[in-house]
Amino acid sequence: MKREQCWLLEHVQSELHSLRRAQSAQSRGAASHHLLLPDLPAGPRPKAQRSPSAYLTATQSCCCSEKNREGPKCHVTIEKDGGCNHMVCRNQNCKAEFCWVCLGPWEPHGSAWYNCNRYNEDDAKAARDAQERSRAALQRYLFYCNRYMNHMQSLRFEHKLYAQVKQKMEEMQQHNMSWIEVQFLKKAVDVLCQCRATLMYTYVFAFYLKKNNQSIIFENNQADLENATEVLSGYLERDISQDSLQDIKQKVQDKYRYCESRRRVLLQHVHEGYEKDLWEYIED
Repeated sequence: MKREQCWLLEHVQSELHSLRRAQSAQSRGAASHHLLLPDLPAGPRPKAQRSPSAYLTATQSCCCSEKNREGPKCHVTIEKDGGCNHMVCRNQNCKAEFCWVCLGPWEPHGSAWYNCNRYNEDDAKAARDAQERSRAALQRYLFYCNRYMNHMQSLRFEHKLYAQVKQKMEEMQQHNMSWIEVQFLKKAVDVLCQCRATLMYTYVFAFYLKKNNQSIIFENNQADLENATEVLSGYLERDISQDSLQDIKQKVQDKYRYCESRRRVLLQHVHEGYEKDLWEYIED
């Protein structure tokens, strides 16, 4: 099992265990259990194990331009900054020597086997197919990586909501609300951060999933949770005035309870998939 899948399973098991403890505590009339957020893991890595910044740089460098091409061996984006067509990859794990024009090995060039000036349909088709596969893999990786990074960034921003919520709670107590009555705001931020952390992990998990009926159910659960999380985040970032106090309280409570429910459904489905061996993964 891949490292990312292992820590996702650990995360799911930990979260489900915490949810069960919280439900048990609430059934006994105890205070709700506050989940601690896990350390933020590294994002998904493709076959070549390149960092997200390397991929983003490759994309921003305009891979399709005449100055930038992907190396035929390691697929790292290479920029041509001179007139010589003898290219040497500077990737320490590659160092391949190839021709900039045909992207073939450099060794035959300068020998009787030189045919860089002759068009070969089979070689051209193979090169185009390889480039298309590489670009498709890059676009797929960026799709999941960008969403992972977005939820990570939102999670960091929303940790700052605790200070804002504390101030709002104090203001609400000045409008004839008790300390207990305003605790719904802190609870909502707790749930919001938990949902962000879970959504962040789901995009790493989804990166390795093969498409099947179970993955479609997973993505539907993911979409429901993501949509509800964004609505809850919007509620908490609004200015709360005396006029909208009762209205926003009801909306926030309804939404964070819905988020809790959808998050529980998603985690239970992932855990069930592990127990029943329902998940199929894309192998390197």
